[in-house]
This record gives sequence, structure tokens and C-alpha cells, in this order.
Amino acid sequence: MSFSRIVFFLLIVLALALFFWPDGSKKRKNTIEENPVSVSETITEQVNRLFDDIAAEQVAGPYRAATSAFREEVSLEEFQSFCDNIATRLGALQEHEIEEMMINEKDGQPIVTAAYRGEFEQGDGLISVIYHQEENSVWRLQHLNVNAPQLNDDPGQFQEPVERPVE
Repeated sequence: MSFSRIVFFLLIVLALALFFWPDGSKKRKNTIEENPVSVSETITEQVNRLFDDIAAEQVAGPYRAATSAFREEVSLEEFQSFCDNIATRLGALQEHEIEEMMINEKDGQPIVTAAYRGEFEQGDGLISVIYHQEENSVWRLQHLNVNAPQLNDDPGQFQEPVERPVE
């Protein structure tokens, strides 16, 4: 084997070693360290607090605690109006039962999507939320929707959400 081939071979090995060699940095990747039951309880507590604040007409705090993406999409006035509509037309949340919860990660950050069947003072509704856990392990509201006939201007036009399979 010639000297140039040996040098070429060593350079290839060195390049591969540098490419696959761990960099040793302590990159913090936020993963879900809690078990799913614990995450479910935590998100349910978040939902309870959120709807307590909505009933008390104190939604500025939950708005400020939401993700920056949420605040970029929805102004405080829009959020206040939405929550006032819930408080006025549905009343306080009495009970709720989880229907579905999914825990995923996006860019190393845990995201929980949950749907609850809620019983309010003035009717039933479907509550859907998305909470995003940030690096400091704080869960922040990223999405909120309440689907109920009382929230429509014409409740007779209300349609239950339908799950359709995708083929």
C-alpha cells in the first residue's frame, strides 16, 4: 500500500471519527420524566385552574402564563372575550372527564393534547387543550377550545365534532 493511500485512509477514518464522536456538551433535552398518569393529573389540574380563573373572570394571569406562540396568535382582548363568552353562556365548569390524551415531543419538548367532556352550569361541552412543557418544567397553555351549542349564536346550528378515519 502506498503512502498516499495510507494517508487517505487515515483521513477518512479521522473524518468519520469526528462526525460520530460525541461532542461532550451537556445539551439539555427536556423529556417527559413523569409517568403518563402523573402527566394526566398535572394537565387536569392545569385545566381546573384555567376554568376556575375563567369563572372568576381573572384570565389575564393564564394569558400571561401561556406560550409565546399562543400570545402571538391571540390578543389578551380576544382571549378575554372568548373566556367571557364561556363564563356567560356556559357558566362555571362543574365536572369534566378526560376523553383522550396524547403525549408527544416536538423539538425535544413535551406537548400534551387533551380532550375533556365537560359539564358546565348551563350545559355540556367538549374542551380541547394543548399544553407545552418548557425547559423549566412548567406546563404552558398553547391552545384552548370549547365546543358547545350554547357558544353558538344559533345553538340549533351546532354540530357535534365527528371523528373521520383518514385513508
